[in-house]
Formats: sequence, structure tokens, C-alpha cells
Amino acid sequence: MEILDYNVIKNNNFDRTKSYFSCYYKSIILFTDYDAKSYNFAVRYNDETKSNELYVILYNDDKVNNSIPVVRDANTGFKLYIPNRVIRLLDTRLRNTFVMSKDDFNINVKFVEERNSFCIIYHIDID
Repeated sequence: MEILDYNVIKNNNFDRTKSYFSCYYKSIILFTDYDAKSYNFAVRYNDETKSNELYVILYNDDKVNNSIPVVRDANTGFKLYIPNRVIRLLDTRLRNTFVMSKDDFNINVKFVEERNSFCIIYHIDID
């Protein structure tokens, strides 16, 4: 069925069932089965790529120092707001992608490790 009054925009490359960056909310929408209560972002320098990489740490407790309480998105993903001070620390490729984006886009989320069932760490990348 077509809606003739509206121009329906179709983007075949974007999938809302996978983790993505929402340019409207300036947030990462992360889908995981981990029962997180709070989160933090971390940046770590990679010697091989000579750049800073973005990580998200999900905690199963909301009383961790300096952690941010988790908010669920309407799609049941975690809405993780990325502060500007975190974006400024990223390498040029990631920083420009997050800052200049006018559309939502999918991101790659790779499991790094789980620490004593206290937290779980994911690596966030755009390639």
C-alpha cells in the first residue's frame, strides 16, 4: 500500500534491529541481553591503528561511581548519550562521523570482556 500524500524515504542500508547511532538523540542505541543499570564510556589508545577507540561499559549496578543510569529506548535498546567531551577524544574518523551525521546509521558493537559479572565492555566502531 502506498501513501500518496507523503514521500516515503527508504534506506536499505540502515537496520533498526541492530545497534545504531541516533543523530536526533546524539545517542547510541545498543541492543544487548545484558541486564544493565548504568553505563560509562571509555576511550583507549590503540597502538596498531594509532587512534583512540570508543568503548562502552555496562554495569549491573546503578551505584557505580560516576556512572550514568540507563534509559530504555522505545525499541527496547539502551539509549546511551555520548557527551561532547567523549566525542572530542575520539580519532578524526569517528569524531567526524558522530558530529557531522545528519542521518541515523548502524554501528558495530563487539564484545570485549565481562569482569566478575559486575560489568561488561563493548567496543564501538563504525566500520
